[in-house]
Formats: sequence, C-alpha cells, structure tokens
Amino acid sequence: MTRDRPAPPCEALCSSGHGGRSLSCDTTFMANEIRIAEGSPFPLGATWDGCGVNFALFSAHASKVELCLFDERGEQELQRIELPEYTDEVWHVYLPDLQPGAVYGYRVHGPYEPEAGHRFNPNPSTDARRQPAFSGLPPTPRCSSP
Repeated sequence: MTRDRPAPPCEALCSSGHGGRSLSCDTTFMANEIRIAEGSPFPLGATWDGCGVNFALFSAHASKVELCLFDERGEQELQRIELPEYTDEVWHVYLPDLQPGAVYGYRVHGPYEPEAGHRFNPNPSTDARRQPAFSGLPPTPRCSSP
C-alpha cells in the first residue's frame, strides 16, 4: 500500500492517546510498508482518530481474524493483516497510516460446529460485503507534526 502523506512520527502516535490510552510505539513494518500497532479493544468497529484506524472485532470463539484491505472499488485485495492482539474476547489492531475511504473486510477463522452455534468460514463469498471505511470524515490536526 502506498502512502499519500508522510507518516506521523511515533511520538505523535503515542502522545495522541488513542482511545483514551497511549499506543505502544512498537510498530511492525510489513512487506508493503504498512505499519501496525497493537491498537485498542475499544471501541468496537473501525475507528479513525485523525492519524490512523483502530479495528476491534468481538469474537469469543474465533481462532484467528484477518483484516483485508481492498482497492477503492472493493474488487482486488491489496493487503491481508492478521489481527495480532486479543483482549477480553476482542481482536484488535491499529494502522497508523490508513486514511478515510479505505475499503476493508474481515476473514474470521474458527470452528465449524453448527450444533454448538459456530459457523466460521474464512472464505469470502462472491457477495461478501466490503465496507468503505470512514468516507466523508474530515482529517483532524491532532496527529500532525508541529
């Protein structure tokens, strides 16, 4: 994934107090230059904080959750990121460089045990819904460099 603007320094991410708590400055660099951090288990859903996006998905029985990022039309998967953190039955990750308008979806792995109420299937169907994240939100200056 390419960036249209330089990423804020790690200190800005930490001092922004994402979700009422500071982010760890330990970020992981992935092959396509997407930085990730542990993020927060709350609030649930995809939350843009003016610097990046926190993803939090509740599942008491999932064994793995992957976040899939798509092109603007939702037709081609560009990146797949395994959510690295699991806190109080919430899978979460923070992407400091993701911007409004990103299109994403999840692949949720777990047991297929209909008798126990579990029907996990990480394979997307042809009509899988891919959501545009945060379209229309104006950027906030809170994470910009001084």
